[in-house]
Amino acid sequence: MPHSIRLAVGGLGPGARRIVPQRCGRCAQALLEHGATVQLECGPGRDTPLHVAAQHGLDEHAQLYLVRGARVDARNGRGETALSAACGAAARSPDEQARCLRLCALLLRGGAAADARDEDERSPLHKACGRARPSLCTLLLLHGADAGALDYGGASPLARALQTATCAPPAAQHRTVQALLNYGSPSVWPDAFPKIHQSYPATYAPVNT
Repeated sequence: MPHSIRLAVGGLGPGARRIVPQRCGRCAQALLEHGATVQLECGPGRDTPLHVAAQHGLDEHAQLYLVRGARVDARNGRGETALSAACGAAARSPDEQARCLRLCALLLRGGAAADARDEDERSPLHKACGRARPSLCTLLLLHGADAGALDYGGASPLARALQTATCAPPAAQHRTVQALLNYGSPSVWPDAFPKIHQSYPATYAPVNT
């Protein structure tokens, strides 16, 4: 079953919904032209259409909603912006990862805050590191994301990267950690050194960019 995005159609009364199949940009355009709103929050998660597009990597839909006035830093019920939702979404295939990267770049160009925190004080960078997405991490860092930010549990983006080191492709993890070190990530806490030793080469060190 294809992913879907939800648009609230004001002309049909409170609570009315439309389901738009993935990649159906024309359908979304038609609904917007007939009174759908890009601002209304939907469901228990209070996601806006921009949040849902971000969660599913629908970059063309996201661009459409931004053109139509969607608020790039609107928060859902978990305190997430669309950028935060996109960085935390699963993107397994190369195509999905490329679309997610385009979407995040679009949101950042549209004024999204690179360091916006959710209800757990996790930044988009925390989430991108947890997904071992080095290109996305680099994009966020280039836009001013804080490599040393701590969430409510005291975890940094580097800690999130190390926590997923055993279940992510080694090359992706190496590049993620390298990007964080290049952008000033604080030193690793002592208890993490055994994990680093197991996961990374002994010669691993920051490289100036």
